[in-house]
Amino acid sequence: MLAADGVDVVGTQTFIEAMRQRGAIVEVLAPRAGGMLSGGSGGELPVDRAITTMSSVLYDAVVIPCGPDAVKALSEDGYVMHFVTEAYKHLKAVGAFGAGVKLLPKAGITEKTAESTDAFVSNGVITTKAAADDLSDDFAEAFAKVLAKHRVWERQTDSVPA
Repeated sequence: MLAADGVDVVGTQTFIEAMRQRGAIVEVLAPRAGGMLSGGSGGELPVDRAITTMSSVLYDAVVIPCGPDAVKALSEDGYVMHFVTEAYKHLKAVGAFGAGVKLLPKAGITEKTAESTDAFVSNGVITTKAAADDLSDDFAEAFAKVLAKHRVWERQTDSVPA
């Protein structure tokens, strides 16, 4: 998960727990290592690693959580944008919820996205407009199904620069 100060702590923790219950190992990558990120509506989220010390090739997927301030900060970080674009290029599952969906087109991901709070899947890109307490287990379930395939082989990425 890619996060920054202003992240949707409730939605992010809900998703992390749902994925851990499914056996996934989830790490929070942020602009700085260690410590805590402040939530947009309060609370804190622990950081596992600095994104600048990691590469998307080391992960099976990437998720961009909600939090308008966090999404703005992430979308202005070239390393983050490369990370997301590279994960997409390498046919990995890409997820985003709430305001996190707005980062996808900035990373060159032009798949159709959710128009409601229901989970929506398009070529291995899983999105929902839901966030915080409204984020349902359906999003995690849809994400887990795509992740279980290991790659989205039908995705066309010849023109993706990463």
